[in-house]
Amino acid sequence: MKNWKKNADHIYKHLAIFISVLSLASLIQNIFDIGLKSVFFEIISYYRFIPVSIFQIMNLNVSKILMDLWVLSFIGAGAYVRTPNIECSRFLRCFNTKRFIKHWRSLYFLILGISLVGCGILLTMLSPFSYIDSMNDEPSTLLKGAVKNVILIIFVLLWFFAINAYAKFIFVS
Repeated sequence: MKNWKKNADHIYKHLAIFISVLSLASLIQNIFDIGLKSVFFEIISYYRFIPVSIFQIMNLNVSKILMDLWVLSFIGAGAYVRTPNIECSRFLRCFNTKRFIKHWRSLYFLILGISLVGCGILLTMLSPFSYIDSMNDEPSTLLKGAVKNVILIIFVLLWFFAINAYAKFIFVS
């Protein structure tokens, strides 16, 4: 059972990184109006289709920028609530989480995701000391993991736009 959970966590982590890169690429493309080559345009279009479909089911018409921010917020919220012993974090340490309802993490995930606080959680990865302090059992392990994920996301994002910029030389029709 533990091995299955470890594999699932590994898959969730890589899926979150992949979706984060797509969300950030979409957000940057929308904000700065960067043209995308056909292959990259198709990748981003396919990514956008999924959240747009979800919002259409809920009868919500949101801008692409807000959609990308919400996707990133839910990724940040998911990462936060899935963190082991999150009850001991700076924010939750002063609350008695044993008094909360049984599935408080699911409710907390929705609140953090919808309110865009999850985006703030992702931004704290740029400065992990904001949620790591001497009261954590293994602050250096959390710090290393957060920094490694940020570097990986930035590297893949830079790679995405670099390949897009030189796509006409790489993908010869």
